[in-house]
Amino acid sequence: MRPRLRVILDVLLSSDSWTPVHELARAAGAGVRTVFRDVLELEYILKPYGVDIEKKRGIGIRLSGDLSSIPGRERSLAGRLPWLTAEQRAFALVCYLGHERRVFKLTELALLFGVSDSCVSGDLREAEANLARWSSGAVLSRMKGIGISLEGGEWAVRTAVLHAAVHLMDPRDIVRSVQQSPSQTDIARVLRTLGYAENPSGIFDAVRKAELDLGYHFSWFDQGLLWIYLVIALQRRTEAGYEAPSLFADTVFSVPSRVSAALLSRLSPASNEAEVRFLSGVLSSLESGELRDSLRSHPAIPDILTRFIASLDKRMAVPLLFDRTLLPFLSSTLSAQIYKKILGLPMQPAAAMQKREGLSDILDDAVADDLIPLIERQLGAVLDPEDLFSFSLTLYSAVDASSRTRQPLRVLISCFEGICLAQFISSLISARFPELAVAGVRSCGRSNGGGYSTEQADFIITTFPSSSPHLSEFAVPLPFEPEEFCRSLALFLAENPMPGHAASTEKKSQDQETAEPDDLVDAAVELIGSFVFSRLNAPVHSGGETREIARLAAGDGLSAKRLKSDLDRRESYGAVVLENTGIRLFHCRSRAAGSPRFGVVRNSANSDVWVFMIAPEPASKRDISMLSRISVALMDDLDFSRVIVSGQPQEIKRSLFQLFADFL
Repeated sequence: MRPRLRVILDVLLSSDSWTPVHELARAAGAGVRTVFRDVLELEYILKPYGVDIEKKRGIGIRLSGDLSSIPGRERSLAGRLPWLTAEQRAFALVCYLGHERRVFKLTELALLFGVSDSCVSGDLREAEANLARWSSGAVLSRMKGIGISLEGGEWAVRTAVLHAAVHLMDPRDIVRSVQQSPSQTDIARVLRTLGYAENPSGIFDAVRKAELDLGYHFSWFDQGLLWIYLVIALQRRTEAGYEAPSLFADTVFSVPSRVSAALLSRLSPASNEAEVRFLSGVLSSLESGELRDSLRSHPAIPDILTRFIASLDKRMAVPLLFDRTLLPFLSSTLSAQIYKKILGLPMQPAAAMQKREGLSDILDDAVADDLIPLIERQLGAVLDPEDLFSFSLTLYSAVDASSRTRQPLRVLISCFEGICLAQFISSLISARFPELAVAGVRSCGRSNGGGYSTEQADFIITTFPSSSPHLSEFAVPLPFEPEEFCRSLALFLAENPMPGHAASTEKKSQDQETAEPDDLVDAAVELIGSFVFSRLNAPVHSGGETREIARLAAGDGLSAKRLKSDLDRRESYGAVVLENTGIRLFHCRSRAAGSPRFGVVRNSANSDVWVFMIAPEPASKRDISMLSRISVALMDDLDFSRVIVSGQPQEIKRSLFQLFADFL
C-alpha cells in the first residue's frame, strides 16, 4: 500500500464518525481531488476484506464492515498515543522530535496524538516552556509552511529528550517493565511509537554487565535513567569523526573510558570516541543503590568534603563524631549529583520524604552557605540545596552529635524506598535511641531475597514486614515523619521487651504477647478464604492501579475511597518491585480493612502482575504474622513466586495452604 493511502486509512481507522475530506487532504499532504482518487483506490483494496467506504456529500467519509480483518490494523492503531494528556503530549513531542534529525510536519504530529493541529500548536508552546526551564540549550525551530524540528548541539538535544522522557515515564517503572516483559509493556510500546525501537532487554542486559564492571548496582532511578539514555544514544548515533563538546574534553569523569567503551561495544560495535565520552559522563552521574568499597567519585570531592566537614565542625557547639565508614557513599552521592548538574542531566526527585523535617538547621545552613560555594569555586557547578537532597540525608546519617557506647540490642533497617531513607532512619536511631545499635542497613528494592537470622540482629525496622519471621519487626509508619517514627519506635520498645533490653512498662501477659495457635489457624483460614484473583485485558494507566486494587479489596463506596487514598499515599514514596520476578507489590495499612487482605491481579495486555497485601490499622501481631509469611515467600521462594505469576487461582490457594501448613 502506498504511503499516502496508509495515512488516509490510518486517519479513517482512528475515528468512528465521519471524517471531512479536507482533513484527510491535510493529513495526507495532498489536494482534495487527489484524495478523492486515493479513496477510490483504497475502496478497491479494502473490498476483498469485507470493508466498505461510505461517502456522504458535505459531511465526509467513514469505514464500515468488519474492520478487524484489515491487514496491519493493530499496527496502525498501536502507532498512536491518543490517551496522553496535554501535559504528557508536551513531553512526548520533545521525545518524538528528537528521535530523528529532520523536519516534522504539523499534520504528522497531530496524527500521532490523535488531536487537531491547533492542539499540537498549543502543546508545542508548552514544550518550548519546558525546554527553557530545563536550560538544555535545545530549541524548537518552526518554519512556516515547512514544519518543526528540535535544534541544538547533539548533547543539548539528548539532554532535552532525556528530561522529557523522565517526566513522561518514571525511570523506576521502566526498570520494572523491562525486567518483567521487555517488548510487551506500555512503556516499550510508547517508546516504539515515539520512534525509539531499540531492543529493551538487550540494553538492560548490557547495563547489568556494566554494573558488574563497576562493582556496584545503580539506584533504581538512575538505572532507568541510563536505560533511557542508551535508547536515545543508539537512535541518534553520531558519525565517525564527530567531536564531543569542550565540556566533555575539560571534565574529568570518575568512570573510566574502558567501562563506557565495553558497554557500548555490547550494543553498537561502531561507536566513536565522542559516544564513549558522552557515556562516561552519564555513568559518572549515576548514584549507587548500595554501600560498596568500589564506589567512585570525582577527584576533587575528597578535598571538598574535608573542607566542608571542617567548616561544619566549627558550626557545631561540640566537636563532631563523624562516621567515617559512610564517607565513600557520601563522596559518591555528592559526586553523582555534581556531575548531573554539570552535564544538565535530570536529578532524582526527593520522593522519600515530602519535607526535610528532622534535618538539623545547622546542617542545612552548612550545605547552603559552605558546601555549595565550595563546589562552585572548585568545579564551577551551581547547585541549589534541593539538588543535594540525597546527599543531605546521607550527611545526617554520618553525623553523631554525642559519644555513646553501643548497646547489645542490635537492629537491622530494611527499606523498600531506598538506601537514603534507610540511612536517615539509622541516623535518627543513633541520635535518639542510645540503647540501640544499627547492625545493618539494606535497600529491599535492590535485594534478591535472603532473610535475616537472630545471629545478625535482635529485631528489624522495615517499611513493610519482609524479613525472617524469627525476628520481631517494627513497621515504619508511612508517610514518614521523624517525630512520629521516634514516638512509635519508643512505644514499640516499651511494649515488646527483648533480650538485653529492659522495658519501661510492665511486661505483657503471655496470652497478650503471643497469638494462640487457634487464633493463627483462624487467621490463616480467613486470609485464604478472602483471597482475590482478577484478570485485566487492557492497559491500566498511571494512577489506575490503586483504584482497581481498592475496588477488589474493599468493593465500592467510602471504604474503597479510603483504601485507595492509603495506597496512593504509600505509592507516593516509590513503587515496590520484587527484582527476581518483576512482581509489583502494593501494600499499606488502612482503617478501611477489617482484616488482612491478599490478592493477585494479572494483566494480559502487558503481562503485568500485581500482588496486594492490606493490613488493618491498627494491625495485630497475628495480622502481621500472616502477611509477613507471604512477603518472605515472595522474595525467597521462587516456586511460590512462579505460581503467583502464572498459576491458576486454585494453585495459588494450595500454595498458601502449604505456606501456613505448620499450624494448619
